[in-house]
Amino acid sequence: MTIRRNIRHMSGEYRELELHTLLHWKGGRNRSWPIYPHATEESRRRSPFSFEESNCPYLLLVSLSRGQLAFEVETEQILLKPGKLLLLPPGVHYRFQSRRGNFYQKKVLEIKGINLLSILETLNLTRPLCLDSPEGAALFEEKFRLISARIGETSGEALSLLMGETYSLLCALSLLVGGTPPAYGYLNLIRERLESNLDLPVSITSLAAEFHLNPVVMSRNFKKKFGCTPREYRIACRMEQAKYLLNQDQLSLKEIAYQLGYCNEFYFSQEFLRVIGFRPGEWRHRGDA
Repeated sequence: MTIRRNIRHMSGEYRELELHTLLHWKGGRNRSWPIYPHATEESRRRSPFSFEESNCPYLLLVSLSRGQLAFEVETEQILLKPGKLLLLPPGVHYRFQSRRGNFYQKKVLEIKGINLLSILETLNLTRPLCLDSPEGAALFEEKFRLISARIGETSGEALSLLMGETYSLLCALSLLVGGTPPAYGYLNLIRERLESNLDLPVSITSLAAEFHLNPVVMSRNFKKKFGCTPREYRIACRMEQAKYLLNQDQLSLKEIAYQLGYCNEFYFSQEFLRVIGFRPGEWRHRGDA
């Protein structure tokens, strides 16, 4: 299992879109920001198009200004239209498709952060939701425009504004949702711990004791919810960060191994090959983002 975006299927002439704009956060991926807008995406399409993804690592907020899109989220069928807002938490499987002659305009906000899961747990936004709320959709449009306008800036003022507006949007959506948080919320907190401080060793037994849990029960519940054991997830997080670091040409394999908590570059290289299927040097020469 890896935590990279697992895109299963995509069709349509991507280069012939009427409009497709993708803007990324420039605040630095190696910083432990609590919550931030990872990217904004806006597209207008007329040609048939389908897309499928499993285990998405971001929180996705999706809105349509025009047209409609048929989504399948886990096993639920959702028809997204203007005035509705679709919320897809990290880890879900979803797909959507449009047919010939269906012109639509779609906006997507991708949200990431080291505290994202605990924030979603606190705000009761941990399950897929389709809010039939013109108020919520209008608020999303407003925040989307503001975030898109400044997501490429790197000043302290801009970064603070972007993180604040992101959190403000989620708080407003939480008020529209209401209800009580689901059970086993502690698993999201454990997942956050496994994603952080990748250079330090983590004992599953100690982690379970911190949450007053039996290690076997914790691992079983974690695998049931996320599809892998805590140890496998920790390794997947390290491999995801390794792929990012390998694209930084100034870092040697020894430096990367040290940043990821491996005792030497040889052990790191063996684990990277086992999990990713390439040696670190081969991956670096591929030039993959």
